[in-house]
Amino acid sequence: MFKKKAFLLSAVMLMLFVVAIDLCLGQATPEKRADFNGLIFVTPAMSDDLLLPTTLPDFRYRSSEISIFASPGEYEPATFSIYAMTDLKDVKVTAGALMGEAGCIPVEAVDIRVVKCWYQGCEDDIYFTPELLLKDDTYVQVDDEKQTNILKSPDAPRDADTLQPVAIPINTLKQFWVTVQVPDDAAAGMYRGTIQIESADGTSAQVELAIEVLPIKLARPMLEYMVFNGAGRLDPANVGESVKGLNPNWRYTFILLKNEAQYKAELQNLKAHGITQPMICQDLVRREDGSYDFTLLERAMELVQEAGFGDIPLFYAPYGKSVGNQKTPEELAEMKVWVKQVIELAQK
Repeated sequence: MFKKKAFLLSAVMLMLFVVAIDLCLGQATPEKRADFNGLIFVTPAMSDDLLLPTTLPDFRYRSSEISIFASPGEYEPATFSIYAMTDLKDVKVTAGALMGEAGCIPVEAVDIRVVKCWYQGCEDDIYFTPELLLKDDTYVQVDDEKQTNILKSPDAPRDADTLQPVAIPINTLKQFWVTVQVPDDAAAGMYRGTIQIESADGTSAQVELAIEVLPIKLARPMLEYMVFNGAGRLDPANVGESVKGLNPNWRYTFILLKNEAQYKAELQNLKAHGITQPMICQDLVRREDGSYDFTLLERAMELVQEAGFGDIPLFYAPYGKSVGNQKTPEELAEMKVWVKQVIELAQK
């Protein structure tokens, strides 16, 4: 009787052990359970290791779980990649809301983009690098033979508003960038959700996304963070340039003159990435009588304020005005007048 009970107990324990293994494997690799023909990797967002289409990441990063933390009002990045075991067509990646006992972080706060690899550099220093974040992976095509980039719509360059399906050829990697913008009023606690991956062949997988909202609010940075942004200036005609007519084999292309919508979008992008001090590079405009027209400079200042940068000093690098090389008394007198007017405008 004792042997019989011991045998039954051992059999039950063995069954529970097998079930536990199945559950563990299923939770760790949902893409296998769904027969998804791709390997999912979760690598550090901040890293010196470039993920190119030919990269097969270290298998220690094989995972389908992203775990991050942030304070209310903070932007926090994460990344995951899919390595295709077969040709994956029309892969759709969608995020859901993040739920927790303390409340909800809406789906609008979870931004997902494709990390595009393209050619940069010039002359003999050309390199292929992952640095462009896109909603439409076909927005930029690359010519590997010529080592150049080709815009989808050079007449009116504009990325898609929503993340478009992507194609991942066999034995290649596609990286996705996730940014969670924690609402200012988010309560502290753990929030969890999923990123759904669906392929045209009917298979799917999930990436679990968890974020811990800390019970603190970050103080304003002690340092001012800025980036040289001379390419961004308001167009007097408020039209904005396109890249039409430029060399199609472009690598560096700057849209120098922007309409107000483009300029606002640029300022919002800078603020979202931690820039506290945008640089204004508005052209110097002289009237026929020699006086200065500050209309566009003042409008640029207004747009900076409207973007929410608050009380900040003016960083101004005017196009068409050399500052510091005036030598004659007349040149110095003119410079003093110009500087005084700019200061008065900034104080206004």
